[in-house]
Amino acid sequence: MAEKNKDPNQINQLKKLIGIDSTPYLSGNEYLLELGTRGYYPLFYPDWIQDSLDRLKTPISLTKARANVKKNLELLDRHQSYERKRIAVSSMSDDMRDLFIRSFIRIVENKLLDKELTNLH
Repeated sequence: MAEKNKDPNQINQLKKLIGIDSTPYLSGNEYLLELGTRGYYPLFYPDWIQDSLDRLKTPISLTKARANVKKNLELLDRHQSYERKRIAVSSMSDDMRDLFIRSFIRIVENKLLDKELTNLH
């Protein structure tokens, strides 16, 4: 509910601070991925990320990662705030959460590589 009362100027300042002020409108899920490319993961605690990277050593295919992230983000869409979404992620089993985090990071890595390749041309 506090999200609705935020000052638009504060939101724009935050966007400028993290470098997405000129980004066209993104859906909530695309926005989360864009934030991930900038190193900000509002759905995950840093220790979750580190633990999942330590536990799961096998690579995840991009196809499986996309399917997993799509499924989990659809489940999280019913929640409005990032805090509630994070609570929902915390209720996942450790294995399911680890897979979700690894999949999310795999997609973010792919987005970063795509950006780098387009900058080379």
